[in-house]
Amino acid sequence: MNQKRGQVWISAVLYVLVVVSVMVIILSVGVPVINKLKDKAAFNNLKNNAQVLDSYIKDVVSEGPGSQRVVSLPMSGRLFVQNNKLIWQIPLHSLVMAPRSKLSYGDVEFLSLPYNSTVTAYESPDYCYYILDNGFLRVNLTEFGNISKPKENCSTVINTSRIINSIYSEKEGKYIDANFSIHLSTDESSSYGTGYSVLSNSGNFLSSAYVLYFVNSSNYDYSFYVGLDSSSDFVSVKLNSFTSKS
Repeated sequence: MNQKRGQVWISAVLYVLVVVSVMVIILSVGVPVINKLKDKAAFNNLKNNAQVLDSYIKDVVSEGPGSQRVVSLPMSGRLFVQNNKLIWQIPLHSLVMAPRSKLSYGDVEFLSLPYNSTVTAYESPDYCYYILDNGFLRVNLTEFGNISKPKENCSTVINTSRIINSIYSEKEGKYIDANFSIHLSTDESSSYGTGYSVLSNSGNFLSSAYVLYFVNSSNYDYSFYVGLDSSSDFVSVKLNSFTSKS
């Protein structure tokens, strides 16, 4: 009789332990799924609200001066205006979009950026340089070909060894030695010429920013990008176009 009671007690304990284990498994698997569904629903609501807001803006523009609308939107996150763009920033905990990807729906764009890691890019109002900053690196790039600068003319004479002025590591708190120059094949004369530069976009909360340089050398016409991505601890250089004059 005592042995039988012991078996019943052991079985009950084992049964409880199995139930607890199953509950832990369900919670560990189910909670992330629930959070992902919630974030996906939040993203879909954001997309719908952004498209509604875009339609109101187009209606006001088409109707001309004096036109106005009162728009009711469920607010979460941060809403602000920058460079003639209305930006709505909402944090999500699940990957509803691939990191640093973009989705476009007409005039509405959705960017997926890592938390607290975006690029700031701007052009100096007085001197001939651009600044690209992603929180890891701050890169100072020379501006060429803008002769309208008030204090210093941006020369149209390009020397590719003068493109990167400095790279500052914000994590280490010091400048990084950057010996940078571009020439095509073995033609070192292609490092020199005339041309100009263009900043792709400016402002804050950017997924990436780059400067496009156009060079007219003695033997080649070519262009290339010098850019910085969010969450990157390196500067990228990419050839854009190339034409031989021979």
